[in-house]
Amino acid sequence: MLKAGASPESRAAASESAKREQAALGGAATSATTIFTGFGVGLVYKALMVAFKGWRDVPQKIFGAPLAGGSIAAEISPELLGVGYIIGPRIASIMCAGGVLAYLLLIPAIKFFGSAATSALAPGTVPIGEMSPDEIRSAYILYIGAGAVAAGGIISLLRSLPTIWSSLPEGLKDFRARWCRTVDCSHRTRPVDESRGVRQPRARGRHRARATAAHEPRRRHSHRHPRLPVRDGVVSIDRRDWIIFEPDLAA
Repeated sequence: MLKAGASPESRAAASESAKREQAALGGAATSATTIFTGFGVGLVYKALMVAFKGWRDVPQKIFGAPLAGGSIAAEISPELLGVGYIIGPRIASIMCAGGVLAYLLLIPAIKFFGSAATSALAPGTVPIGEMSPDEIRSAYILYIGAGAVAAGGIISLLRSLPTIWSSLPEGLKDFRARWCRTVDCSHRTRPVDESRGVRQPRARGRHRARATAAHEPRRRHSHRHPRLPVRDGVVSIDRRDWIIFEPDLAA
């Protein structure tokens, strides 16, 4: 659908493999025709299955001994078939393998080892021997699947940590560059030792203050005490706010 509704600019910027796939489908017009034809077929299929009850939407086969508790089922709805087409055969095969593992291995194993129990085993509410495959799935298999999903997310995060860690300094550099566009950062740079071509280490504590004072000219105190010339002298105020009269001895 996205390819059929793509603009000419998007088609021009597409990769070569996408262009070859689009050409194999016959162009945008043929792709749009295929999409709307699929909508029509899916609508008729869903109406016959659900509205007219032409066949079961979830056909199921439950096995007996020696595979007690095992079953095969499929939800043959057109929307799930469309999802399988979108995600591709690789992801769809992995999901199908998870279903085979659950319904043909885990559920029969739980049924085999738990059928001797006379009481319910948490989180189940009835004894395992009295459970159907769907009830075993709801009581036990769902938590195994949730743990597998969480483990997959953690493993993916751990694999991407080197990439995240390597991109962190670059992101901090960009942030500092944007910040220095608005704030003068020249006073934060360290002097360069021209003889060795490396930056000198930063001064710390009182040594930094002394180094700064040694390289910068001495500044006069910004606070100046007022002086008022009067007859035969000058009246001023010192730092302790005392009024001092300084006589003019030359006069």
